[in-house]
Amino acid sequence: MHGLQMKLAITKTYIGRICKGFDFLGFHFKSQGSNALALKSILHFFVRMLTLYEHGADDARIRMYIRRMRGAYYREVPQAA
Repeated sequence: MHGLQMKLAITKTYIGRICKGFDFLGFHFKSQGSNALALKSILHFFVRMLTLYEHGADDARIRMYIRRMRGAYYREVPQAA
């Protein structure tokens, strides 16, 4: 990691059992294979949507954001091996 000039983020690192599941790149992975969006990703989605609304985005812009988020979720959900 030093050769890549990267450092381990202690606050983001946890070494534990995979059976408890883990979040990675916006998804929550479980050992049973049922993957879904991570709670943090869902909360970020709602905060962003509310921010758009509060800044006066019209309905079309908000619907476009929802469609993009929904489409990204259904296209990109990784499946456990």
